[in-house]
Amino acid sequence: MRVLIVCGGNTTGTLPGQPKPFEKKQPFIHEQMVALQKLGVEFDIFLIKQKGLKGYLKSWKLLLEKLSNNNFDLIHAIYGLSGFLSILQFKCPVVITFLGCDINVWNIRIISRFAMIRSSHNIFVSEMLRKKSFQKSDSTVIPFGIDLSKMSMINKHDARAIMNLEKDQNICLFSSKKERFEKNYSLAEKAVNISDNTKLMELTGQHAKEEVNIIINASDCVLLTSFREGSPQIIKEAMACGCPIVSTDVGDVKKIIGDTKGCFIVSYDPHDVADKIIKAIDFSGKTNGRQRIKMLGLDVHTIADKVKNVYKKVLNN
Repeated sequence: MRVLIVCGGNTTGTLPGQPKPFEKKQPFIHEQMVALQKLGVEFDIFLIKQKGLKGYLKSWKLLLEKLSNNNFDLIHAIYGLSGFLSILQFKCPVVITFLGCDINVWNIRIISRFAMIRSSHNIFVSEMLRKKSFQKSDSTVIPFGIDLSKMSMINKHDARAIMNLEKDQNICLFSSKKERFEKNYSLAEKAVNISDNTKLMELTGQHAKEEVNIIINASDCVLLTSFREGSPQIIKEAMACGCPIVSTDVGDVKKIIGDTKGCFIVSYDPHDVADKIIKAIDFSGKTNGRQRIKMLGLDVHTIADKVKNVYKKVLNN
């Protein structure tokens, strides 16, 4: 089975297993591809390097050339606009994974809807996204999994020593770059300012997965204050590390954390967020989040089985 991954990215496309930028820039896609390779799926990658609908459409001829020069069984497009580009050909069936803003943002959702109708199967990373898309037939909810071998539990003091972080200061790890509007950094900043002796640290996306693992373990809690999400990887990674979590009720976060002690769902009131940050810090230990991740079947290898079953279903039809 040969699959072409179509996704956005400004790096050089590489195959899984090679220490190239794709592994760092698109880690959740890369990990899924590696897991699927172990199940006998062969991959190539087509990266769309320009942003916006016009940028995606400019890649159309290049995609046709890629398809004409290779034999692929199907295309797996990651993100709604990638799916829209992928349906503008008639050589391969198309599976699309919708991530979040391709459904949550109304003008992108309109384009995504066209892609859904033409595709052979649609994958949504959360049930909330599927409901919002009004797509019931030919669809499956499959979040991206995480590689538990790369996300391990480390003693907080040992992790801080590795990262040269202060031993006695409370560290609240913000889930993303502060410049991204939908991540709602201003709420995080207000809440942390209310909290006592607490430092807000950004996870900028420039770190390798091994470093992310250490940074999460060095933190007292992970904070997500987003206005919208699909199925945020940082929540799964924090659970796998046993790190307490404070998050707004977005995407599938509530389902993932469930009743895990040390993890809290909050409103958009900064005082409520600050109160839960203090409680998360006071939890002072590892949560049982890793066991819950296993129970929910969110290990990348379990998820890979589900994705391969989608591929087989599409090809059988």
